[in-house]
Amino acid sequence: MINGQPVAEPLVRIAAIPTFLMIMGLAAILTIMLFLGIGVFMFLGALFIALMVCIMLAPYFWPVLVMIFLLIAVMSISHEK
Repeated sequence: MINGQPVAEPLVRIAAIPTFLMIMGLAAILTIMLFLGIGVFMFLGALFIALMVCIMLAPYFWPVLVMIFLLIAVMSISHEK
């Protein structure tokens, strides 16, 4: 059933098996990578991709980025010596 309606096509029910196998395969690959110590490289890669996305989007959302950086700057100022 999809959205409370019966499904006439049996292919929708069969699609659960490949989806399950893909998820299990991804979990197995991630587990192997975990034991090989590749997690740090994956984290740095994801961080690099996020940075590249921020750089590509910065010209369109620069006022928001300026506000975020100003908020970080104000919060990082320490009044203690």
